[in-house]
Amino acid sequence: MKNIILLSFILLSFFAKAQQSELRQNNWYLQKIIIDDVEYITPINEEVSEVRIRFHSTYFTTSVCNILGGAIQYYSSGPSFIISDPDVTLMDCNLSENYYFESLYFWQFFYDEYGIAGPFIYTIEELDSYKLLTITNSVGVQAIYHTLNTVSISEISHINSQLILYPNPAINKLLIQDLKNKRQLSINMTNLLGQEILSEMLINHQTELDISHLNKGVYLIRIYDENELIIHSEKIIKE
Repeated sequence: MKNIILLSFILLSFFAKAQQSELRQNNWYLQKIIIDDVEYITPINEEVSEVRIRFHSTYFTTSVCNILGGAIQYYSSGPSFIISDPDVTLMDCNLSENYYFESLYFWQFFYDEYGIAGPFIYTIEELDSYKLLTITNSVGVQAIYHTLNTVSISEISHINSQLILYPNPAINKLLIQDLKNKRQLSINMTNLLGQEILSEMLINHQTELDISHLNKGVYLIRIYDENELIIHSEKIIKE
């Protein structure tokens, strides 16, 4: 029995070290944070082109408008870590959606009502063309990262010619058509604060979204392929 326990401990330690190595070797780009089952998508605009986190052997850094960093200690018993002595710069976000998202990311993911929200537990998944990192803090708030920057500002300006969204501006209905057949696509719509408004699958190469209940304003449509990579992103106006 003691031998089995010792072997299990050795294997767990080996797995933890392998995960730590992957964590430190990659650049991780934040896709979204999840708070109380509500998804907040990383904003895309001229002020924030990416939200990246870097892990090093003794410290970490991440940024939105400001830079947050601190000391980090990895546990050998499993894929988890704690942070200490965090510090943050004090610049202003010019855009309200960036200020709002940064507040959620910094003060509800890295912190809770009692202080630093640790320990942080993480998992790394190997997908077709990128790695997926999920970090969960001590109160269940999650941050989802990819090794591909799938929410960069360069991709928002690239419109996929095989996908058509109309009319834009729209009043009650928004039609989305896929001109390339046999693809399994998902649609995500957020407001400019990154809050998810709706999420649907593209059915039979065409989907009609009911947006009659939405307030007037600007919204962001993202369309993902079967690997959860953004292949189309476009702002739409609700009148």
